[in-house]
Amino acid sequence: MLEPAAVLDRMFVYGTLRRGERAWCQIEPYAVGWEPARCRGTMVAFAAGYPGLLLEGETPIAGELVTLRDVPAALAWLDEYEGDEFTRREIEVTAAAGPTHAWVYAVDRAVMATGTPVPGGDWVAYRLGQHRSAADEIANEGQGEGGQREGECAEADFAGTTTRTVAHGP
Repeated sequence: MLEPAAVLDRMFVYGTLRRGERAWCQIEPYAVGWEPARCRGTMVAFAAGYPGLLLEGETPIAGELVTLRDVPAALAWLDEYEGDEFTRREIEVTAAAGPTHAWVYAVDRAVMATGTPVPGGDWVAYRLGQHRSAADEIANEGQGEGGQREGECAEADFAGTTTRTVAHGP
């Protein structure tokens, strides 16, 4: 088991906050780096078009490890964006350099029960109807499709004078 980091400046994103997905604009102003990563758990899709992650189970979950700048502001913004449905938790993730700690937004069992299972633990593949495994997603990083849907992220002044709005989801 890894020792917790003194200041945790990394966020594991597995759904709409991933690069190329519709809510990337929520985390992008704070992102200084990212790399493919994975954790273990159980993923579901919600009817509103975003996934949730329960930190139980052994399915490899594909995502990205995002290194954040201005961590207090980033976490305050993302906590507000994620709302009451998701809880920020510290977890262990695996990236190219090995295991490390990161924040993640997860759901509890009650919220999880309202979703549909995502086979293979890969939101992007699920959304595209491909159902690739998390291992395949990491091996093929940068080759996937994605794209921001028109109107889901508003332009923003990231100094805080304009808010960013988008459909909900991690």
